[in-house]
Amino acid sequence: MEFTLPNNPELPPVSAERLAEFGKSHALTPRVMFALDHALNEHLQNVVDHSMAKKASLRLQVVGREVHVLIVDDGRDFDPLGAAEPDLVGDPDARPIGGLGVHMMRKLTDQLVYRRTPAGNELEIVKKLE
Repeated sequence: MEFTLPNNPELPPVSAERLAEFGKSHALTPRVMFALDHALNEHLQNVVDHSMAKKASLRLQVVGREVHVLIVDDGRDFDPLGAAEPDLVGDPDARPIGGLGVHMMRKLTDQLVYRRTPAGNELEIVKKLE
């Protein structure tokens, strides 16, 4: 499944609807869907809030025993995987804002790959099937 949407506040919920359709058509388990939905929502919300992109394109596919979700946005250069791991031990009120969403994405998925290409920022989310 492939689709392109304008970058606006509807990007995460509309993409979640398409992910649900994809999950149903491929009989993905609730656990896999939970991980993909949360990781995709986190990344797309960052695209909406920070990228200054005009659009985002998504490709969802099953490759062997994995689901691959490729998100390409035409926004400014930003590698979400380049951020330092957040301090999960210290006082939450003293912790700088940011980094928890990417941390959650790393924990929920099996692989995250970032590339900057002529098309823009590409983030590939990989989740193994159960």
